Amino acid sequence: MPDTSAGSKRRFAVRVPAGGAVVAGALVAIVLGWFVLFQIIEQEELQDIESAKRANANLVRAFNEHVLHTLNVVDLESATLAHAVERDGPANVDLRAYRRRIAAALPYVLHVAAIDAEGNVASSSLAEPPARPYAGDQEYFRALQAGGENSLAVGSPALDYSGKRSIPLARRLDAPGGAFGGVLVFSIDPDYFSRLFASASLGSHGAVTLFRDDGIVIARRAGQTRMIGMSIGQTSSFEIMRRQAKGAFVANWAIDGLSRVVAFERLRGYPLTIDVATSVDDVLANVREKRPVNYLFAATATAFLLLASFLIAFLFRRREQAARELEGARERAELLLRRNQRSLVELTRSEARFRAFTDLSSDWYCELDDQFRFKTVSANTARTVGTDVGSIIGLHPWEASDWQLSDEELAAHKAKLQAHLPFRDFELWRVTRDGRRMCTTTSGHPMFDAEGKFLGYRVVGHDITERKHAEQAMRESEERFRSLLTAASDGVLIHRNGRLEYVNYALVRMLGYDRADEIIGRQVYDLMHPGEREALRERTTWVESTRRATPLTETVMLRRDGSSLEVETTAASFRQNDAIWIISIVRDITQRKRIETELKRLNAELERRVAQRTAELEQANRELEAFSYSVSHDLRGPLRAITGFGAILMNEGREKLDPDMLGYLQRTQAAAERMGMLIDDLLALSRISRHEMNRQPIDLSGLASRVVDSLIQAHPEREVRVSVAPGMKVLGDPGLIRILLENLIGNAWKFTSHTAAATIDVGATGNDGRTSYYVRDNGAGFDMRYADKLFGAFQRLHSQSEFEGTGIGLSIVQRIVDRHGGRVWAEGKIHEGATFHFTMD
Repeated sequence: MPDTSAGSKRRFAVRVPAGGAVVAGALVAIVLGWFVLFQIIEQEELQDIESAKRANANLVRAFNEHVLHTLNVVDLESATLAHAVERDGPANVDLRAYRRRIAAALPYVLHVAAIDAEGNVASSSLAEPPARPYAGDQEYFRALQAGGENSLAVGSPALDYSGKRSIPLARRLDAPGGAFGGVLVFSIDPDYFSRLFASASLGSHGAVTLFRDDGIVIARRAGQTRMIGMSIGQTSSFEIMRRQAKGAFVANWAIDGLSRVVAFERLRGYPLTIDVATSVDDVLANVREKRPVNYLFAATATAFLLLASFLIAFLFRRREQAARELEGARERAELLLRRNQRSLVELTRSEARFRAFTDLSSDWYCELDDQFRFKTVSANTARTVGTDVGSIIGLHPWEASDWQLSDEELAAHKAKLQAHLPFRDFELWRVTRDGRRMCTTTSGHPMFDAEGKFLGYRVVGHDITERKHAEQAMRESEERFRSLLTAASDGVLIHRNGRLEYVNYALVRMLGYDRADEIIGRQVYDLMHPGEREALRERTTWVESTRRATPLTETVMLRRDGSSLEVETTAASFRQNDAIWIISIVRDITQRKRIETELKRLNAELERRVAQRTAELEQANRELEAFSYSVSHDLRGPLRAITGFGAILMNEGREKLDPDMLGYLQRTQAAAERMGMLIDDLLALSRISRHEMNRQPIDLSGLASRVVDSLIQAHPEREVRVSVAPGMKVLGDPGLIRILLENLIGNAWKFTSHTAAATIDVGATGNDGRTSYYVRDNGAGFDMRYADKLFGAFQRLHSQSEFEGTGIGLSIVQRIVDRHGGRVWAEGKIHEGATFHFTMD
């Protein structure tokens, strides 16, 4: 009997690698199948993200145009108002009346304020005085004060001087001569933009943000306003948007860590950017909703392939006598495997065709049967009808939601369906089952089988509600703008390439015409005086090339009757329909010119009178100087005689005089010396009034220390603690300031001579933003009831026997402080010391 075991083993040894190859092939097929499935899912996600980018970009463009239009209106209005404020002064403009006048046309303007050059709110449209009357510390004020362009500056949202959070839109005010004259501020309600941004349906995690180029958030959609005023300048998303004017990308949001699809665009002419962001989870919700089904199918195929491969491998290991059956089973398994692979490929192709169909719309799709009832709908169709998808299967489209069509329009649409005709871009307003009103546009194509039998319609739809709302808002904004121009008291004209396209009634009346159509269509240069036409062409070219507003310019126009009209104009440009338009504001200045002529005449008369009074004052000063010389010369002669003869009597006749006579002689000598001191002080007071000022920076601390040193050297026996604050600086005449300190510190030295522990302090203190300097002592002091007599000539509050002096020193101090444009005053108590304060301009 032949041994078949070895042969069986050899056949089994040969079959085993074949079974392993089958298992390996099944594993490869499984890996390839999963790879293809993941590629399909990834491609679907990429396509949905690209669709979201396009949708967000459309929203960004719509919001951009609306915000840009709003800013342009405020820019134009602020430029017009700024001219009036510059002309009349920040404190002389009735902003309350102005705010009431523009309230209907510009409801988003909370209030308007004019701030003078020192930062104080000079006038405001608020009914009550502002809570913060000082605005000099505001960001926009400092930026414009430093020399910003004469354009609209966008400030950081904050609690402004009225105590309410707002977006400040500021424009620089120029004083006569071009110097900085203050700031005109339009405070914009950030909730206006928040409500606008909230009109877009972006899902639970969507966001719309308006921010400056430095990252400061200006406005966000309603419900997300806590970020207003904060900075996103450190985020990676901001770095991407900072480098481009517009674009779209996907990034993780630094605020909540969610991944979002972001589209952004920078506003033309302003340092602002708008971005619209939708959550990637919301964008990919449809794809991820189908993912479990795909995974289930792939898992089933994987299990089947694994089971088949292991079964084939097991059959290969059967005994040799079952070889034919094993070969047949292997062939059947391989055939089944090839069929499954072909089915997987066909399924992949079918999914690709289905995805290509859904790419026709970024929102939703459906199929209708031959009776025009819903047969198949996409998951996101629920948002369109306002209920779950299952509840509308079997209903007609006009039954699933309330179509806002007339009977004739609905009948016409049904007739097109009955005729099995395709339709495209069918716009429809509808009320969904959950009460929302939305507008959609749909396109449909009839389906037929191979025999030509009508099967129904394949329909794709797109939600255009936001676009319709944006268009309506744009129309309303244009109507408000037109009403504003019509109601303006100044003339307004708009032209393109020199051809007049619009004039308001104020300009028609100003030029003596009856109707606007008598002017519209003509060249703008025909309205100008011949000598002004070339200058107007130059200004127009400059505005078109720089896109900046012209400064106020005086020019001459022609009335209908040919007479000249002096006007003041300014012009700016805006782009519309790829063309540059010029808008000009015209103001009749005929009355102002007459007033200016009269003012010039009055100024000339005033200058003549000032010159006359100056000559009289100079003559009086010369007479005073002659009088001072006469006093010095004529009085000193007799005094020298009295002093000289008195000295001779004291030296040579002392033994011959009795004590009473000697006392009289000593009192005569003392009176003569006191008279000499009075004459010296009067001359010093007179010289101070005539002294020519030479202002320069002075180290007040060093000068005071030198005065103290001279007193210490003159009176070494005194023990006085003197403190001089370091770093005190002042702008003044060095000679006069030294005389001032010598008098004040000398008085403190004198009036502490009877104090045991005498102290003198020289220092400075700040009050209301102005520095005042003081000299304080703990000496004799004075009664505050007589403080008004301190600075009068020859006024003394102490007797000559207590403290010597002439009563002129403090008069000299007051004269010096007056010449420096400052103020001097004193505080004190009897036996507790005195403090003398002074300021310098």
